Amino acid sequence: MVTPRKRKSKWDQRFIKLCEKRWFPDHVFRCLLWGKQRTGKTFLPKTLFPNLEITQFNEQLTADDLMGGMGPGPDGKITWLDGPLTRAMRHGRIIQIDEFDQLSGETRYLSHQMLDNPAAVTTALGERINAAKGYGVIATTNAAPSDLPETIYDRFDIMIKADSLSDGLIKSLGTRFAGPAQAALRQRPYDDKGFTRGASPNLFMAASTLSSAGLSDEDVVEALGLDDHEAVEFLAAITTR
Repeated sequence: MVTPRKRKSKWDQRFIKLCEKRWFPDHVFRCLLWGKQRTGKTFLPKTLFPNLEITQFNEQLTADDLMGGMGPGPDGKITWLDGPLTRAMRHGRIIQIDEFDQLSGETRYLSHQMLDNPAAVTTALGERINAAKGYGVIATTNAAPSDLPETIYDRFDIMIKADSLSDGLIKSLGTRFAGPAQAALRQRPYDDKGFTRGASPNLFMAASTLSSAGLSDEDVVEALGLDDHEAVEFLAAITTR
């Protein structure tokens, strides 16, 4: 019988571990950080990936804002200029997209492509760009994953709920202010819509990829961001077959 195990580490420590061990993005490359605002979700990836491409979804964002378009190059001649998504794919970088729940019709269409496995996009010039090794997506949102279309949130290999201040944020606040800030965070209401990550083919495909890379079942649970009963149900599913 599989019994619940108390989580050993905070959300930011889990995220740092999976990045430092290169589980992300070398084995699984799609990560969703969600939860209360002002916990460090947006800042933390910047400390781990120096060549991070960063953008933010909003209802006015167009496909061209992500993909790029024609414009003056370094020599002044009109040429194709990559956007953050095409740069990330072409050069094998991480793209961080904040406020991911604010996707527009155009960015929703592109979201499917950037989160496909394998990921690839086609530019307005007809060039097909297949994501190079090292490419990954970090999406951040204050909303619950269920606010996203299921066809999108189910593509994420990793879903980590940010429910406390990151260690980096605590350090920057200092001992005088960190305690009151954490207390204020606990008191702030947050509606997670009762979201729990259910079993899906993509969940087990991500688990299979990590397991094939040599991770133990416990490390797989850690890497995927499964909490409490999510972890229990996952472990029960793979041990009763």
